[in-house]
Amino acid sequence: MSYAWEKFNNTIYDLATGEKPLRQRLVDAYSQHIEVLREENIPEEIKAEFTQLSNDISRAENQGEGTIDATVKQLKDSEILQIVERIMTIYQKLCTLKDL
Repeated sequence: MSYAWEKFNNTIYDLATGEKPLRQRLVDAYSQHIEVLREENIPEEIKAEFTQLSNDISRAENQGEGTIDATVKQLKDSEILQIVERIMTIYQKLCTLKDL
């Protein structure tokens, strides 16, 4: 589980400190950190949330670019914020589970 915590921690850091627009920070952080995670890296308590997040951020068809980039380009600003909030929620749950 510490691997998942580390990847979400790095994602939060990149989202918070990057200089690019939030949309691009989301693509970069998700692609570099969260996309490498597999279900076996995620605690049972949050697998459903993780799977839903993964599905939601990669639902667009790849048209010469990555599916994450293609999906994020189609999202409204409010949807970008919702995804970032979901990432933060999963991270908070990982922090709580890490302390158990």
